[in-house]
Amino acid sequence: MRLVLDGLPLTEPLTGVGRYTYELAYALATSSVDDLVEVVSPLPFTEPIKCAGMKPDNLLLTEARVNRLTKHWWAVGLPLYLARSEAALFHGTNFDLPFFFRGARVLTVHDLSTLLYPQTHRPHVVSRARWRLPLMIKSATYIIVPTSAVKREITSYLKVSSERIAIIPEAPRKCFTPMPSKEAFRLLQRFQLKKNYVLFVGTIEPRKNLSRLLDAFELLVSGDKDEDLQ
Repeated sequence: MRLVLDGLPLTEPLTGVGRYTYELAYALATSSVDDLVEVVSPLPFTEPIKCAGMKPDNLLLTEARVNRLTKHWWAVGLPLYLARSEAALFHGTNFDLPFFFRGARVLTVHDLSTLLYPQTHRPHVVSRARWRLPLMIKSATYIIVPTSAVKREITSYLKVSSERIAIIPEAPRKCFTPMPSKEAFRLLQRFQLKKNYVLFVGTIEPRKNLSRLLDAFELLVSGDKDEDLQ
């Protein structure tokens, strides 16, 4: 069986969705050795993905060739590619699905912030999401969400049956494991950190709600006797 994933998140500097896409494809390929897992994009992949090292033989990274017609990827190029490759399933890992595809359509919806909190996104992103995201969700065969909160938002805001939605947490990469104490101590010294600290990892933008994190940190510091908290 040929399983195809959206490769566009791997054509830009890697963020959470890009990591999610690659790690998911890698896990699918290693756990389903009899299936072909393909990540396809009309744009070149970033160098870190091209140089990712050893990967399963049944995992393909395909940079599809497009022309004046098929460069309209979601409406024309991708549906034609999926039909020609006889794909059984397409997984949209970043809110998007092809307009025309007869196979199974799995969609990952990381959140509904573009619809529920539009002020935290750029205007053109919100404008596109308002008409497109509800259409993608309703056309999906199955929907994956990372939390029960996102599932509740989809069922209540978009009136989608809960039976079509699966909660699958977005786990960290294998490399994120506890460091040996000596190595951790050297890093703490390098960044001048004490024993207790709060670490935020992510892009700095309104939708990350960093102001709430800073408010919580202020409350924690003011109510904690440990002066070494950073």
